[in-house]
Amino acid sequence: MQAVKLNAIAFRSAGVKYANEKDFTSGGGASYYGGRWNPPGVAAIYASLDPATAVKESYQEFIKYGFKPGNIQPRVFAGLKLNVNRVLDLTDAKIRKKLGFSRDRLTGEDWQAIQLFPRNLASPSTVEVLEKDKLPPHPTK
Repeated sequence: MQAVKLNAIAFRSAGVKYANEKDFTSGGGASYYGGRWNPPGVAAIYASLDPATAVKESYQEFIKYGFKPGNIQPRVFAGLKLNVNRVLDLTDAKIRKKLGFSRDRLTGEDWQAIQLFPRNLASPSTVEVLEKDKLPPHPTK
C-alpha cells in the first residue's frame, strides 16, 4: 500500500462571507464545528473531484433541517487546483481491504453522533446507535 500523487481540480462551496482568499481554504469552519471526517479543533478542507458531489455535500445540512431552497443563503462554488504529493486513495477497494474495512464501514458511521457523544465510542470503529430524536441539533454559530 502506497500513497499516490494527486494533480486535479477539486470543487467546494462556501457561504459568501467565507468565499475569500483567506477563508476558502483555511479549514476554519470545519475546525470550529467538526465535520464528517474531522473532530472540532482539527482543520479540514472539504472538497470533491466531482462538482455535483461538492454541491450536494454543501447543502446536506440545510436539507436535513428542512430549509426550503428559497431560504438558503447564496453560496460561492469554485474549483481548487490540487497538487498533493501523498494521498491515500480510500476509493481503491484493494487499499481498503489491506486496511481491513469496507466502503460501507467507512461511510456508514453516524459521524454526528460520534462528535456530539464521543463517550458512545466502544472502540475507534464502533458507535452506540442513538435514536434520531435524542440527538441535539448540529451546533451553529
